[in-house]
Amino acid sequence: MIRLLAEAAFAMAGIGRILLFRPDWQERFNLTEAGLYRSFGAILIGLPVYVLMQVFFARLTAAAPVDLPLWYYLLDLARLWLLFPVVAAVAVSVTGTKRHFAAWLTVRNWSVLAQTLLVMLIAASAVAGITDQTFLALFFVIFYPAFLTVLHLSIAFAVLDGPWQRVAGAGVIVVLADFLSREGIQALAQAIALVNAS
Repeated sequence: MIRLLAEAAFAMAGIGRILLFRPDWQERFNLTEAGLYRSFGAILIGLPVYVLMQVFFARLTAAAPVDLPLWYYLLDLARLWLLFPVVAAVAVSVTGTKRHFAAWLTVRNWSVLAQTLLVMLIAASAVAGITDQTFLALFFVIFYPAFLTVLHLSIAFAVLDGPWQRVAGAGVIVVLADFLSREGIQALAQAIALVNAS
């Protein structure tokens, strides 16, 4: 577990380098076949962070009329960790950028941990009273969608090899799939919870 935490710390630094367009980002990732398998171990760190994040959100929305069911959280975790390999495989097939698919998957697995850590820290800041509801609204409506778009596209451009139009196409497919799946699952869960509550 200590080794996995060390690898996660290196990967978080690598994500930062990718976002800063630094060419030495590869130094922070294990892009071998073993590194690909180990990147799925990020869920061992990400799961407790995800649970803590949801606990913070529960405290922030304690007066909310709708409680989301357990299956929503399970589907959201599956979306985060299992949907991307399928969507990415389709994206590289459609765009002809298959060459570095395994590296893309490795980096993206670690990026899920970065996304979850960021949201958990924002939720923690709200629970601690450091930020307010206005900040949270701005964060989730404007900053976070923009951040995810930049993150996905930056990773695609850093890792995938091919003409920029094809790499951008692969990145956009992933961005759209992430957005539609996230919003779709949440809307479905809220609708069902409202029907059950009435």
